[in-house]
Amino acid sequence: MKKKLIHVILIFMFVFLSLSVSESVEAATTFDDVYYDHWAYEWIERLYFAGVTSGCSQSPPRYCPDQYVTRAEMAIFLEKGMHYPDTNYLPTKAYGNVFDDVPTSAFAADWIEQLAADGITNGCGGGRFCPDRYLTRAELAIFLLKALHVDENNYAPPALEEGEETGFKDVQWNHWAAAWIRELSRLGITSGYSDGTFQPENFVSRAETAKFLVLTFDLPELPSVSMATVYVQNNTGGELCYEVYGTGIDSQCFSAGEHLYGTFPSGNYEFYATSRCGIVNNFADYDGDMVHIFRCNILH
Repeated sequence: MKKKLIHVILIFMFVFLSLSVSESVEAATTFDDVYYDHWAYEWIERLYFAGVTSGCSQSPPRYCPDQYVTRAEMAIFLEKGMHYPDTNYLPTKAYGNVFDDVPTSAFAADWIEQLAADGITNGCGGGRFCPDRYLTRAELAIFLLKALHVDENNYAPPALEEGEETGFKDVQWNHWAAAWIRELSRLGITSGYSDGTFQPENFVSRAETAKFLVLTFDLPELPSVSMATVYVQNNTGGELCYEVYGTGIDSQCFSAGEHLYGTFPSGNYEFYATSRCGIVNNFADYDGDMVHIFRCNILH
């Protein structure tokens, strides 16, 4: 694709140049901590628009993508995913007699007992659920597949034969969750890590959870949005710092040459650039692939 070029001249003066010609159009993101350049942005947005999550905070709106998921939180995620598209679904009230560590006053008690009633969990052993314990990737594999087959009593994937490969070099045939992990891979819900591992004992982040849930429950895609991919070409002879307001992408400083700034929805945005030869604060239409070129016009 041919890149659109925008040329900007920064003038070296004792008083820096500053222009502002109209109001900017800001691209709103659902969560303040998940911007367009986050690897899980689309998965998290799909989870939100399907009504499966409202984030970890409403004021300010945050998703906490790097935070690990607890077993209690996963109970809510799974039940909401299983009942999509009924976004108003609520489980029946807890009785407090299913798990010793989940009284009726516990966070997510209703959801945890419903998860047990649906046959998705028997707890963590000893009559407990361990609601505050972080969930591992191996445990998640079992939860997801049981939720996907909730209408099948006592569902279990085919067992592995001795020596049979799982597709992951760190999950042998006799691993306690090997059959579940292999089945999750077979269904295209996971491909593991780039090094060929699954890392079954790793805790699961909320960002990873979003992707797992969207793929498991086939949650709808986001509406198509025209995007702008912006490059900055620094021809000023020194360092150039550049920011496009309202995109969620922070100011970045570039050496000479062309550099990728970022990708965000198309629109009219206010930008701000500083260099050895001045400051410019103006507006531009961002759409498609484009290069913002900055050079100096030195006044003596």
